[in-house]
Parts: sequence; structure tokens; C-alpha cells
Amino acid sequence: MTNGFNRDPNPDVYVRMIHAGSLAERHRIMHDSPVLVESHLAFRNLGDLQFENVSAAWGLNQKGVSFGSAFGDLGGDGNLDLVYTNFQSGVSLFRTTTTPGTA
Repeated sequence: MTNGFNRDPNPDVYVRMIHAGSLAERHRIMHDSPVLVESHLAFRNLGDLQFENVSAAWGLNQKGVSFGSAFGDLGGDGNLDLVYTNFQSGVSLFRTTTTPGTA
């Protein structure tokens, strides 16, 4: 799942936008609001509704704003790889290097 917001959903920002005198002023207020950067998280399913935070171990603990994630076997090796897009940045690609069924 991707995370973060390209603009901080602060209620004060929305109030200022509602009271703005023009559409151009609303756009300026929105674009001047800060980007809400969050830490990426990854959890390993241990079974019986138990999960382990493996964000750092799997190299997914960066901070950012990301959109549009997908899994696919990009290498044709039977492993699912992760791809997601980043706000104002490039695409992130994470290759799974374990044997299928052992991760």
C-alpha cells in the first residue's frame, strides 16, 4: 500500500482555501502547503493474525510520498517484485531475491 499526501490535509488549509477570494488564490494556498511525508512500512505475515515489521530489513523504510503500487514477476524467476511511483521523483523498484516460498 502506498502512503503520504502530496499536500498536507490540514483543516486550516481547507478553511483558508474556502475563504480565498479567487480560484487562483485557492490554488496558491494549496500549492504552498507542505508535502506530508510519511515512513514506508512493510509487514511480514507470521500467521494467526500476527505480523512483524520488516520495513528496515527489506529496505522499505524510506520516507516519502508514493502512489500506484503493483506486484509482478518482473524477472521471470517466480518471485513477486514491488514497483511504486513517487511524488516529484522517479519510480521505485524492489526485486525479491529469495527462493519462492522461503521469504
